[in-house]
Amino acid sequence: MNRTLSKTLLIFFIPAFCILLISYLISTSSIYSTQADLFSMALTIDLCVVIPVIYFLSIHKTRISKVTVIPVILLSYLWAGFIIPSNNQSYLQTIKWVFIPIEFFAAAYLIYKVRLVINHFRSLGKNVDFLECMSQSLYKVFGENKAADIMTTELSVFYYGFGGWWIRKEQVNGKAFSYHKDCGYPLIAAVFFFLIILETVSLHLLIVQWNFTIAMILLAISVYGLIFLMADLNAARKRPILVDGDKLDIRIGLRWRATVPFENIQSVELVGDKEYKGKEYANLTLAGTCNLMIHLEQKMKVKGFYGISKKVNKLILSVDSKQEFIQVVNQKLTK
Repeated sequence: MNRTLSKTLLIFFIPAFCILLISYLISTSSIYSTQADLFSMALTIDLCVVIPVIYFLSIHKTRISKVTVIPVILLSYLWAGFIIPSNNQSYLQTIKWVFIPIEFFAAAYLIYKVRLVINHFRSLGKNVDFLECMSQSLYKVFGENKAADIMTTELSVFYYGFGGWWIRKEQVNGKAFSYHKDCGYPLIAAVFFFLIILETVSLHLLIVQWNFTIAMILLAISVYGLIFLMADLNAARKRPILVDGDKLDIRIGLRWRATVPFENIQSVELVGDKEYKGKEYANLTLAGTCNLMIHLEQKMKVKGFYGISKKVNKLILSVDSKQEFIQVVNQKLTK
């Protein structure tokens, strides 16, 4: 996130947080009951009008979509309903009728955008990489931003987590290299899978006696962790590194992806069991130790899950057939 965008969001979050905090303190104080009707009107206006206006003024000259005002309005309304006593929500009920068409518009807009994503995804054809195609489709419809990256990761987690065992490998014209076998990632994932299950069951039985809500939240987090682990393993199995045409497609499970033109590759070399740290390195190993390093002519961006990215000029990999990989890449570099 660039400095301008961070400053813009900071301009919104500071006053918004102050309004949310003060409104909560007023609604829970003894002074509220002395002028309940007046305070209810003031809190309703502050939360349902002032906060969305501040947000709109903060983003109207930025690349952030104006449609994001809608969830801000809805969240402000929900917070108002939470802190204002139910017998003093007459002004909030009036605001509710204004929100009904906004909710219909938001639902219709979302359905329209989802259809655009589906149509673009289908236009890319079958037997292609799901994660990459979903990313392209979401970028096409919603723009290249963090929200699209997060949606790409979440959809890929459930796609590979639940359907990964039955997904066919994509048909490729180039040479494919696996990276999950020699490092023993299937065994590592299996061990972690059963450890998480054991820990989840024991902790849930313990915590549920103390607080049911917290126990269910932790259970949901653990279940999601299991799905993510399974998805990452299946993605590693189904998404090999590709030497295809004039580029090298690096795909490491759900974690990392980069398309490197061969003209930007300076060299590739064998490396030993060593830890590489520094801003110039991107460690793209799935598990265990690395065995290859790719030196780039110019820095390039490597994208990770949830919109994480790094700009580097050295890529650290662990490939099963490392000698063959070096031979194939060198053949491309000498052409």
